Amino acid sequence: MSIINLNLFTDILGGIGEVEARFSATPKRAKNPAIRISDDTVIFPSTVISDYQNGTWSQIPELTVLPLDCYWAITVRDNLSGRSVQRNVLISTDDSVDFEDLVDVDPGSGEPSEEALSAWTIVLADIELIGAAVEADRISTLGYLNDTIAAALEIENSKVAAASSASNALISKQNAETSASTAVSASEVAEAARSGMLVSGAVSGNDLVLYNLDGDEVFRGNVRGIQGIQGPVGPAGLTWRGNWSSSIDYINNNAVYYDGSSWFASGDPTIGEIPAEASAHWVPLAIRGPVGIQGPTGNTGIQGLPGDLTTSVSTSWGGTITILPSYTLPSTIRVLLTANVIFAALANQASDRSGTITLILKQPSTGGPYTVAFPSALEWAGDANAPSMPTAPNSELIVHLFWTGSAWRAMVGGVFFP
Repeated sequence: MSIINLNLFTDILGGIGEVEARFSATPKRAKNPAIRISDDTVIFPSTVISDYQNGTWSQIPELTVLPLDCYWAITVRDNLSGRSVQRNVLISTDDSVDFEDLVDVDPGSGEPSEEALSAWTIVLADIELIGAAVEADRISTLGYLNDTIAAALEIENSKVAAASSASNALISKQNAETSASTAVSASEVAEAARSGMLVSGAVSGNDLVLYNLDGDEVFRGNVRGIQGIQGPVGPAGLTWRGNWSSSIDYINNNAVYYDGSSWFASGDPTIGEIPAEASAHWVPLAIRGPVGIQGPTGNTGIQGLPGDLTTSVSTSWGGTITILPSYTLPSTIRVLLTANVIFAALANQASDRSGTITLILKQPSTGGPYTVAFPSALEWAGDANAPSMPTAPNSELIVHLFWTGSAWRAMVGGVFFP
């Protein structure tokens, strides 16, 4: 977590009048999908909000270092005057950092932006210059006002120079010197103050414009320097390799997914080296969070409908047997054989019905053994042949006959011996 120091910003707002401000920071991803590492593994933290009242912030803003293609969108707004500052910035360290020293980025690419930093420098200069002018207007004499504005301009010039020095990767020394050479002079602003009280200002193109109580423009001056030179090419990014595999030879700056987390190689891992915090070459990129707490037990479901009951009968068979319509679907028929049995063809049932007849055929304890012949047109599961009746006394053959709604099918349930 990086602590954001807002003291300078509150000093600026507080110098103008009573302040009731809100700081909000929302994590976002760059709009250019070509630079994204993955769409599945990034879990954003929540928006950070802090309110400023009675001279204090409700909490010190702490922002997390985000993945490479992400940035923080920050807005600080004074609810009383409507003044606000919006910035898209990188958080690259866990140390404390001042609000004005954050690195501005292009929301399209997620990379540091010279144009965005230049715009922020002008906004900071505009706010501080106006704040100094209005504060000076509260002093009793116009002559003292002139001295105060001159002092404010000197402070402004030093801050612009300091910001340029801290951001020399984006704004060249030539730009800083040009900005200083085109800065508004103290005497010009003082002259503008004599023609009417300074109460507001705005940036128009490259100019800073000041207005009096009547809304008339009393001063316009160039405050933006020339385009700086292009900085050096940054270091190579990571190469996403998908799920980690023990058979792949990974090299430096390869990134993988393993065990709920993402990792990148620092150096060349050995083949089969498992990504872990104790690994010599794998470094965590985004670690899987802890398992959430157990949720509450769901409501009990409604009671299901009762199932169909099978009619079960016991009988003795011998000779030619016609099962249907003597029995109904579904049925279980326990049969003691008293002679050889020949089943007549099974009658077709209605097409809107289906059901099973289970036959439990049993040899008698004495006499027999008897045989059973099933209808030749009956189809058996697995294209098998019709089963033979076991011959041992009291042995059983179980057969299931299915009516599917269009045909009879059969399968052997088992052969059992006492």
